[in-house]
Amino acid sequence: LMRADSPLVVVVRDTQATPTAFSMPEVQGLAFSTILPGGCAGCSFRVPGSVRVVPNWAGYGYEVWVQDAGRVVWSGRMQSIKPTRSGSGEHWGIEAVGWGANVGDDGAYPAEDVVGMTLRNIVAAVITDLTQKTMSTSITGTDYTLSAVTAIPMDMVYGKTMLAWVSRFGDYQWHVYPEANSSGRLLFTWEDRPATVGLSLHLDDLDSFAGSLDGRALANRVRVEYSGPASPYTANDATLQGAGPAGWGFIRAVTVSMLELTALADATRVGDQMLTRLKVARLGATALSLKPGAVLIDGDGAEIDPWRVQAGKICRIVDLIPATPAANTLAWNNSFRVQGTAWDDDAQTLTLTPETQSMTTDALLAHVATL
Repeated sequence: LMRADSPLVVVVRDTQATPTAFSMPEVQGLAFSTILPGGCAGCSFRVPGSVRVVPNWAGYGYEVWVQDAGRVVWSGRMQSIKPTRSGSGEHWGIEAVGWGANVGDDGAYPAEDVVGMTLRNIVAAVITDLTQKTMSTSITGTDYTLSAVTAIPMDMVYGKTMLAWVSRFGDYQWHVYPEANSSGRLLFTWEDRPATVGLSLHLDDLDSFAGSLDGRALANRVRVEYSGPASPYTANDATLQGAGPAGWGFIRAVTVSMLELTALADATRVGDQMLTRLKVARLGATALSLKPGAVLIDGDGAEIDPWRVQAGKICRIVDLIPATPAANTLAWNNSFRVQGTAWDDDAQTLTLTPETQSMTTDALLAHVATL
């Protein structure tokens, strides 16, 4: 059974216009995760019971909530229903996926030509036209208007691909989470990468962690190939290309192909923004696990329950000192963006996946494809 002292409850709601809610008192093996991009990622649990008859709470697409006393902490839709019988008895295995997966369900992006459109309007169209689930939206990422020169055809692509394409024009992140209350209402957010600390912890609270500065994806030159007479556009950081201590002493280049673009201004925007991201050293790691009872502090200075931690926050390990010490300084060795979280309710274990240098916009397409 679900741990007697667990504050978490699983609720399933069917797909009727006025949903029927089913509480799940007997739940085993509850685990759920979040990821960037996407937000709520996966959730799994088992419900003991006879597999002879399908229970009324089991249905493809049914809404799954994980909630504590104050809020819904994870929300998604039922994706897999597995009746299982073994020597230890019978149970129903349930797997659910977060609502961010909806932007990968319909491959026909309706805006066949995005010429002259703003990034914010493109993002809004993806959510409105490709996501059937009703969501509030917070679309605040730094805007940019595509050049009104020639057509930029983007028809018949998945919404998730469109969001990744837009992200090349800045340093953005997007996710779908339940609002921070008990209503279960969903909020889609498209925003700039956070610049302030949203989560703090101490080194002594870490059970395991192996960090690294991985220079394989760093770059001080970015070339953008596009369908214009001045192609390619090249963005350089002369300081980093020069001698130390400020420079690396060599040129490391990355080339990106965006042949759908024809205007130099658009290629310039992509190249400059990608260079801004790729020249910054960041702390990377495979995973970071916390000890039971670890104290986590949110951006407001209040302790936060570990199962409420979500991907997308900037985390600072307060005991790690940057090369230039100063109060609350963020540096590559003491802070990272939380790229993923995983909560195991039975083990009471929170695992964080720090952002790594390999998690560029293009590489993240593979992560989105799994939603």
